[in-house]
Amino acid sequence: YNIHFSVEVGIGEAGENSQITIFPNPAKNSLQIRNALRTDIRIYSITGQLVQTVNDYNGSSINISALENGVYTVQFVMDDYNIATKRITIIR
Repeated sequence: YNIHFSVEVGIGEAGENSQITIFPNPAKNSLQIRNALRTDIRIYSITGQLVQTVNDYNGSSINISALENGVYTVQFVMDDYNIATKRITIIR
């Protein structure tokens, strides 16, 4: 008997094939996100600190005015617990 299986572990980088879109990027005070309804969104600073969360995203704009200028990682946790990430820059 031969048994073959594969297991993927880790965090996938949402690349060009991802349907999740963040705009504007660079951003100032708010973000719009497409194709991410009902996901949990986590925003991390460049040092890895969790700085903002949005649970069960409903499609409205996300206020990021409290965040400082810099590069951030935006993590999307899907219903099936898959995780996609994107990067944003905040410049004011």
